[in-house]
Amino acid sequence: MTNKYYYYLIIPILAFVIVVGLGLYYKDKIVSPNSDSAMGQNQNQDLPYLYPEEDASVAELSDKDKLLAGIEKFRSAQSLRLKLLQKTSEGDVNGELDYIRPLRLRASFSMPGSEMLDTIIVGGTVYVKINEDVWEMTDNAFLKQFSQDFFTSMLTTEATLESFAVSADATISVEANRAKKCTNYNTKYNTDEGQYDMSFCLNDKGEIQVITKQTKDGEIIMEYSDYNVLFHIERPVLPLLAPTFPTQ
Repeated sequence: MTNKYYYYLIIPILAFVIVVGLGLYYKDKIVSPNSDSAMGQNQNQDLPYLYPEEDASVAELSDKDKLLAGIEKFRSAQSLRLKLLQKTSEGDVNGELDYIRPLRLRASFSMPGSEMLDTIIVGGTVYVKINEDVWEMTDNAFLKQFSQDFFTSMLTTEATLESFAVSADATISVEANRAKKCTNYNTKYNTDEGQYDMSFCLNDKGEIQVITKQTKDGEIIMEYSDYNVLFHIERPVLPLLAPTFPTQ
């Protein structure tokens, strides 16, 4: 079995794929999980799994405004699930993530070579399991930083194209995606290396169902589901420590 520290080294790569792939583009205006703004988003817990009442004139919106409305639903989601496919030169990385606002994440990754990595993050506590090994709590710096960056970014309320690294005046073309039964909003996003193609596919509820991004290292496909569905993410059961006895 591959040494566990190999996975700790690959975590920053996965973190980049997830955080950038989700559109959590680092800008000056990002909400800290402990800020007053972030806490205020969780004060109304009576109806945590409902969208705000929608404007009946949504059908009259421009293509850009329809896309922005989908981004707003994404940013305000109390929970969601994500299936991720990252194509790399060494093989495909597949991932499944469950997120519950504000600070709960469960993720499972299948690496090239059929290796598996599972993690559960609750607040600042990170648990990890590699292949068929047991769950363990870890203080690994990479995982700790990833969890902080992920949650900080997910709590941003900035529902803009720029939050996905897309220019506010970017050209947007629209086409039907019959395979996924959604509507593609095709555009380009900005990186230090230049612009790459990016597509948001909105379903008939106006939710972002699929995001496809081209990168210098390959294609990233993210499929979202279960917006605002009530499910649970619990801490894993840790193995009992073997008793120790004083030696004479």
